[in-house]
Amino acid sequence: MLVVHTRIIHIASIVLVMCAVLLGVYFVGQAKDSTQLTVAVLDVGQGDAILVDGPAGQQILIDAGPDRSILAKLSEYMPFYDHDIELVILTHPHLDHYGGLHEVLNRYKVHHMYITGIVQKSPDYQDLLAQAVEKGVDVQEVWRGTQVDMGSDIHMSIFAPMVNLHDMSMSDLNESSIVAKLVYKQKSFLLTGDATDTEEKALLDAKEDVSADVLKVGHHGSEYSTSDTFLDVVHPNVAAISAGFHNMFGHPSTRLLNRLDRHDIQSFRTDQDGDIVFTTDGDTINVNTSSSRRFHFPWSTAQALYTIY
Repeated sequence: MLVVHTRIIHIASIVLVMCAVLLGVYFVGQAKDSTQLTVAVLDVGQGDAILVDGPAGQQILIDAGPDRSILAKLSEYMPFYDHDIELVILTHPHLDHYGGLHEVLNRYKVHHMYITGIVQKSPDYQDLLAQAVEKGVDVQEVWRGTQVDMGSDIHMSIFAPMVNLHDMSMSDLNESSIVAKLVYKQKSFLLTGDATDTEEKALLDAKEDVSADVLKVGHHGSEYSTSDTFLDVVHPNVAAISAGFHNMFGHPSTRLLNRLDRHDIQSFRTDQDGDIVFTTDGDTINVNTSSSRRFHFPWSTAQALYTIY
C-alpha cells in the first residue's frame, strides 16, 4: 500500500514539475520587450477599437467597439493579471465606438477617460457616463492641444476637435471625432476616429503636423473620409481600416481603396485581415495580421508579418 502511495506521489511530482515548466515557458513567452510599442487595431466587427501598449506595460484603449467582444480582444493582448487600463479615449459618442465600454468598465480599472463633451442624449450613452463616474473614473473633456505623455520617448498629441465642444450640438457626430497622433522616437501613427473630410480640412487649415508612417483611416473607410488632399499631407506608408466583415454600409468603399492605391499606400483591413498589430522600437515598424478570411480557409488561421522601413 505504501508503494502505491509513493508512486502516486512520484507521479504527482512529475506532473507538478511539468506544469511549472509549462508555466515558465508561458510567462517567458508573455514577457514584454521593454523597447517595444504595440498599436493593435482590433477586429471588433463594424466598429473601432485600438489598444496602445507602451514599453512599460501602460495601456491606452481608443474606442471599444459596439459590444462585449472587446473583452475577448483585451484578454488576448493584455496579461491575465493586468486589470488596469490607464486611459480610455472615446473618439465620439456613436454606439459602434462606445458600446463595449460598459463591459470594459465592469471588468477593468480604468483610471482616466477622455471624451469631447459633445451633446449626445442617447440613454445608453448617458448611462455610460454615469457608470464611469460611479466607478471612480477621472472623466475629462479634451480638444486640440491636449498632450498625453507615456514616457520612454512616447507621446500623443490631440489635434481635434479644434475647440472645446462642451454642451455643443452637432448634426454629424463624426465631425466631432478626436484625432490624435502617437509618436515613438522616429515613428508615428495618426488615429482619426470617424473624422470626415470636413474635419480633415480643418486640420490642414490649422497647419497641424499630421504626417505619419501609419494612418488609421477615418470612418471605417467611408468614401467621405481620407481625401486625396489629406493623404498627400499625411503621406503614410501603411493604412489600417477598421470595418466589419460584409457590413451593411459597404465599408471600406471602393473609392477609398482606389485612393489608397493611387497614393501607393499599402492597406490592411480588419474585415479581411483580422487584428492588425503594429510593433515598433521607434526605428522600424512590423505589422502582424491574423485571419482566415483573406485566404478563404475557414478552418485555419493564416498569419503574415510585414516590416515597414
